[in-house]
Amino acid sequence: MKTFMRIFTLAALLLSASAEASANYLYFRCNSTSWALDDTSRMKETSDPNKLEIKFAIDQSWMVESGESCTLTESTKRDDWNGIVTHYQVNGLLISGGPSAAIQASEPPVPFYLKVPKQGLYTATLDLSSRALSLRSVESSEPSKLELAWERKGGSLITDQAGHFFFQSSGATDTSFSRIDAESGREIWKLMFPGFQYFDTNCNDGDRIFLHTDYKIRAIQIDSGKELWNVDIPKGSEGYQGPVTCRERTNEIYANFGNGLKNIRAVDKKTGRIVWDFINTDSGESTPYIQNTDWTNVYISDYVGGIVKVSAINQKTGQLSWSQELSQTTFLNVDSEGRIFVQGDKQVSRLSPSDGRTMWIFASGADYLYLDNNAPGFLYANQPGLISRLDPEKGLPLWSYNYKLSDVNSGVYTSVLKSGEVLINDFTEYNKFLKVQLIGKEDGKLAWEYTSTGTNYSGVREDTAGNLFEFRGNSISAIDKSKGQVKWTHVHEPELGHGSEFFFNVEKVGGKVIAIYGLNGLKYPPLGFKVLDAESGVVLSNNSLDAWGYGVKFTDKYLYFNVGFSGEIKAFAY
Repeated sequence: MKTFMRIFTLAALLLSASAEASANYLYFRCNSTSWALDDTSRMKETSDPNKLEIKFAIDQSWMVESGESCTLTESTKRDDWNGIVTHYQVNGLLISGGPSAAIQASEPPVPFYLKVPKQGLYTATLDLSSRALSLRSVESSEPSKLELAWERKGGSLITDQAGHFFFQSSGATDTSFSRIDAESGREIWKLMFPGFQYFDTNCNDGDRIFLHTDYKIRAIQIDSGKELWNVDIPKGSEGYQGPVTCRERTNEIYANFGNGLKNIRAVDKKTGRIVWDFINTDSGESTPYIQNTDWTNVYISDYVGGIVKVSAINQKTGQLSWSQELSQTTFLNVDSEGRIFVQGDKQVSRLSPSDGRTMWIFASGADYLYLDNNAPGFLYANQPGLISRLDPEKGLPLWSYNYKLSDVNSGVYTSVLKSGEVLINDFTEYNKFLKVQLIGKEDGKLAWEYTSTGTNYSGVREDTAGNLFEFRGNSISAIDKSKGQVKWTHVHEPELGHGSEFFFNVEKVGGKVIAIYGLNGLKYPPLGFKVLDAESGVVLSNNSLDAWGYGVKFTDKYLYFNVGFSGEIKAFAY
């Protein structure tokens, strides 16, 4: 009933007396919202049934100086131009904090202008009973400086996949490894190891983390720092200490050892028992890389005699199940499901895990072809002007999409998003024109196309969580992934004397967006960071580092940075 009453109210108040009665939707269309009829420009209901409103950001200096132009549009169909469409205008300026302005029908549409004192967040309100628009600033203080919550000197911060925080510090004769509290930086426990060590914390299993130090693999209980077990790893004549590798679909961890780190030792995760040693008899030019596992085999790749060689080692016995020499130009990929794909210059093939035979080949006559299976469950073959989603069982295209270059000299970058869709960036250098297309993962059809122009190189890419942002020099734009429309744009104005500063990383965390910027070419200092509202793009807080640094982890409470070459951690609260 509430919906019916609202529809009736809108129809009665906003359509002219002779107009057809129908459902109505109002759109406040501007550069700072959207010129389309969509969710970005649609005015929303409020607690007052006689009022609609929309919040938006004035984020360009010219919008303040010259006035932002807008049009009020009504449609009887939601987000659709095919309904009965009526345009409205106001006489004169719509002034922030000024009197309401009466609206009147206008055909053709005549834009009206907003008068605002500064960049920021604003709300436009439409009073349905008085047929008047008003504009006001959403009061907010100037962006505050992020507070330094805590810092630690003399080392660096590293994290594991489970989100635990560790502090590594190397001295003249030994190296310390500590677990620290993320909220306070307080040391929870500390371990000391002889000599210089570098810890890789990406190998853990539930309550324990595995470290390779002083030619031993050590299982450390994360809560207490207690060493649960350790096992020796033989060193070769060069004295190198190899990596520890963890993979899914296995009960073991693996370490390269011996001369050239060419041999592999498998160690039980729970007990530290040596399960097997694989002694590699190949005189390869590289250290064998453990690609993946599938509960049956451990797949490794090596560079032997100028060609790539793939070997399957039985997970239980450590015996060689099979091996196959590929070619000099081959790239091997074992995906998250244990499927083995081989990429050549102009073809992609799949190998059988049981004997290494070729199950299928997808060939191309193009200059190049490359495999992309970064999105779990999706396999793509990409070649100039054509991308195909392949059936991993048969190697046949499920669909193909042809794309054309905007210009023969344009640079096209095609990537597969974490959710499986295909994103195509087509940038033309001479006029700085960007065209972006999103291709549906199920049907291979164009979902949307987005274009922009400016003065710098531009491209759209996704953050860690899969949100889309356009990077163009000192500006960033949040892109609605479902529609390909700009939600907001933020332009960074560098401090006096800083020169040109550019955004190079953006991450959405909860309702905030963390934007990192620095000098052209990633020269530091300064390295600056801003916290923006994810819905409006308004800057909430900011700060900068006074030395070289990089972001280690961003949570919904803190930003963590490693700073300087001498080693320092800074955690900022927001």
